Amino acid sequence: MVNNNELSVQIESSIENKTLNTDGYEIYYVIKDRINIKPQYPIMILTAEFDIELAKKLAKEWHTNSDNSEYFMIKDAGHCANIDNPLEFNRLVKEFIDRNI
Repeated sequence: MVNNNELSVQIESSIENKTLNTDGYEIYYVIKDRINIKPQYPIMILTAEFDIELAKKLAKEWHTNSDNSEYFMIKDAGHCANIDNPLEFNRLVKEFIDRNI
């Protein structure tokens, strides 16, 4: 079993190849592949304070390369931010929806 830090290094080193096979699953590097897709709707990008660094890095890159996106980092939460800090998660999602509907 690979821990999160080892997996992050493996994914980063495999980005040029676009895929990484870990325990039978392929992880695709999709942010660069979607650079030409221009959504017609607002995008909410969420990460969490204790998420793996690779997730935070890719989320920020996605936000930088996306028009009409908003980036949020949820404090006191890991990758499952909706479980770790549900009040903050729900507040951010509700405010985003209210602003964009």
